[in-house]
Amino acid sequence: LRMPFFAAAGLTLLNWLYGLLVLPESLKPENRRAFAWSRANPVGALLALQRHPIVFGLTGTCFLMNLAHQVFPSTWVLYTSYRYNWTPGQTGLSLALVGLTAAIVQGGLTRAIIPRLGERRAATLGLTVSTLALVAYGCATQGWMAYTTIAVAALSGISGPAVQGLISRSVGADEQGAVQGALNSLASVAGVIGPPIATGLFGFFISAGAPVKLPGAAFFFSAVLTFAAMLLFFRNETGFGGNNGFTDFKRILGFPITTPQTRMVLFTLTGAVLIATLLLGRYLVTSKFGRVLAAIRDATGSYDAGIVLFAAAWLSCGLLLFAAKPRPIAHPS
Repeated sequence: LRMPFFAAAGLTLLNWLYGLLVLPESLKPENRRAFAWSRANPVGALLALQRHPIVFGLTGTCFLMNLAHQVFPSTWVLYTSYRYNWTPGQTGLSLALVGLTAAIVQGGLTRAIIPRLGERRAATLGLTVSTLALVAYGCATQGWMAYTTIAVAALSGISGPAVQGLISRSVGADEQGAVQGALNSLASVAGVIGPPIATGLFGFFISAGAPVKLPGAAFFFSAVLTFAAMLLFFRNETGFGGNNGFTDFKRILGFPITTPQTRMVLFTLTGAVLIATLLLGRYLVTSKFGRVLAAIRDATGSYDAGIVLFAAAWLSCGLLLFAAKPRPIAHPS
C-alpha cells in the first residue's frame, strides 16, 4: 500500500531536479524585480494583482476550476466502486485512460485548437464541455457511460491554458513569476478545501439519512462551480462585448439597460414573471395533466432516467462542438 506513495515522491523529486538542473531560466535579467517580502507570500502576490482588475477576476476563474476538479482525486475511486462495482484494476484502467486522453489534448491538440479558436472562445468551449462532462459523470448509471465521458471530457483541458494565456498577456514580463505563483497558491488552497467538500457530499447523499439517493451529488456540485467559473470569466474578460449573454446588447425597446430606471423596470417585470410562473406551475401540478406527469415520474421502472440525462448532456456538448467555428490563422506576409 505504501509503494504508490514512494513512487509518487520519487517522480516529484525527479521533476524538481529536472527543473533545477536542466530547464533554463526563461526570465531575462532586465525583467527581474528586486526581492520584496510583501510579495514573497501567496497573500501578497494576490493583493498585488489588484492593480490589474481583469487579471484579478480571472484568478477567481482559475480557483473555481481547480476547486471543481478536486471531485476527481477525492471521490473517483469511491464513486466508481459504489456505483459500478469496479475493482481496483478497473479503476486504474479508467485513470490510465484519463491520463492518455489528457496527454493527447494538452500535449498536442491544445496547440492546434487555441490558435484557431482564440483564447477567449477556447476557454468558453473548455469550460462548457467541463460543465456538461461533470453533469454526465453524475448521471452515468453504467460504467461504459463513464468511459465515454472520459474520452470526450478531455477536451475541457484546453480551458486552463487558454485562461492562463489571457492572464499572462495582461501583465508585464516582470510580473509573470508572481502571477504564476499566485495561481499555484490558489490551486493549493483548492486542494485543501475541495476534498472534504466532495467526499462530504458523496457520503451524505448515499447515506440512509439523505433526502434522496444521489451518488453523483459531488459531480453536480462541481458542475455548478465550473459554470460559476465560466460566468466569472465572462464578467472579467470584456472581449465578448458584455456579460449579459448578448454581444453589444445595450438597449431594450430604445431604453439603455444600464440606467437605474430601466433596471428597476426589468427587475419588477422579472419578479412578476417569476410569480406568474410559480402560480402556473402550482395550477399544472394540481390539474389532471399534472397528475399524469406525476404518474409518469413515479413509473421509474419504465426507463432509466440516468441514461436520458446522460444522452441529453452529451447531445448538448455535440451541438456546441458543431457550432464552434474556428477562426482562420493569420499568417505573416
